[in-house]
Amino acid sequence: MSPLFETLCHATHVKYNDFIRTTETRHVKAVHEFWKRLNASGNIYRSKYSGWYCISDETFYPPWEIDESSSSGVPVSKETGNPVEWIEEENYMFKLSSFKNDLHKWLDSGVFPKSSNQSVWSDIAHNMVDTSQDISISRSKSRSDWGIHVPGDNEQIIYVWFDALINYLTVAGFPWSNVNDGSFKHSLWPPDVQFLGKDIIRFHAVLWPALLMAVNLPLPRRLICHHHVLVDNVKVIFFFS
Repeated sequence: MSPLFETLCHATHVKYNDFIRTTETRHVKAVHEFWKRLNASGNIYRSKYSGWYCISDETFYPPWEIDESSSSGVPVSKETGNPVEWIEEENYMFKLSSFKNDLHKWLDSGVFPKSSNQSVWSDIAHNMVDTSQDISISRSKSRSDWGIHVPGDNEQIIYVWFDALINYLTVAGFPWSNVNDGSFKHSLWPPDVQFLGKDIIRFHAVLWPALLMAVNLPLPRRLICHHHVLVDNVKVIFFFS
């Protein structure tokens, strides 16, 4: 798929400074380092997990975001309409619920521009923080062998959205060799602004900042959310940067 995106960028005259795939060695190194720091911070624990998971969305959904009486006859996500399945397994969990107060303070600091349309996304993000729970950040290798293995546990694969978010740090040069003296702040991190589609607010305005807080890394200064391009009321493309 990646060559198609590169071709699309060329055809639409979109220039980029870096193009990364999550299978690259530099990214695997960054993900493993981030995981180790998060684990050392005491914010990872192992526990039995049960909940609704959507394969196509690559997302865990809480019960109140599931429609169990859809016309298709199978449970679906209320947000995307895609089918979900109930899973029960022992995974590694991130203490997301411990960061609610700090997340609210961050959102109140003006992360979303104070315009009429962006303030709506800020309110939605606050609500997502209120209802957030500890989240599974791995899955059993027996269910899916695709992805980056958990450091020290080859039977567990790191959750794809944990892995994907760290892309931002990877292209900024993480892990920085001189992080202890603070000079990493002069690199490309943190970003002045990140653009995101409305369906990934939960990851960029809740999970991602909480992960960064947990390992004492700076947070993005500004988030700007946008709608989707639709054809026959179906999302055909979204922009992610």
